[in-house]
Amino acid sequence: MRDESNSICGLFACATICACTMEYDSAVTSKTNDLAAIALVREQLADGVRTGNPDRILGTYDESVVLMSPNEPPVIGLEESRLWLEAAFSKPYPDASYETAQIQISDDWAFERGSYWEGSGKRLWIYRRQPDGGWKISHIMWSSNSPSAPID
Repeated sequence: MRDESNSICGLFACATICACTMEYDSAVTSKTNDLAAIALVREQLADGVRTGNPDRILGTYDESVVLMSPNEPPVIGLEESRLWLEAAFSKPYPDASYETAQIQISDDWAFERGSYWEGSGKRLWIYRRQPDGGWKISHIMWSSNSPSAPID
């Protein structure tokens, strides 16, 4: 009877370890997939800026996006963002690049902190998971690392 009990305990322990390992592997795979999807959004936005293509940039934004650019009031929603982008990115910026210092994912939200254009400024982007499982930018904020010009 004791051998049978030990065998049952051993099987239970093995099953528990396997289940935990499978959950861990699933979580790691999910996070890896999310990080890859967010990297694609970042690259699509950078490509839109580098080519001066506001539609490409808009494709990375959530429908309720909030743009918070330096020294301007927030721009809210896709239609207002389109107008702002058409003015701001109507010409190419071939040197546009975005470096990542930190990404944190929590359920259907993620944030990314980093720099842009070879460290000339800092940025904070908040992503929202979409119904199809993909990611889009919900809030985007940036500012220059250079001091503002004095006001006369």
